[in-house]
Amino acid sequence: MTWLGKSRTYSNEDPPEPLADNTDMSCFLAVVNQERVTKLDGSPVQFYSVYPIYEKEWQYVEEHDPAALLELFQEFDIPRVVDVDRPNVTTLV
Repeated sequence: MTWLGKSRTYSNEDPPEPLADNTDMSCFLAVVNQERVTKLDGSPVQFYSVYPIYEKEWQYVEEHDPAALLELFQEFDIPRVVDVDRPNVTTLV
């Protein structure tokens, strides 16, 4: 079993490198979903939403918390689906 906790950020290498050739996003934010599911044997299953994020957004999470970044996503209408061309929300505030 792997334990992630409530939420966690991950970088692609150290220092972070782009996740793909077509984006500057280089990190991930994994956020626990509130919905709880149990297997037939009664053991819990936890689902996470995983967002590719920019290095500056990763730093923002480290300085604040994941909820603060998610609030910026809502404020600037960042979709839940991956958009490799989406703006870095830390540059919009």
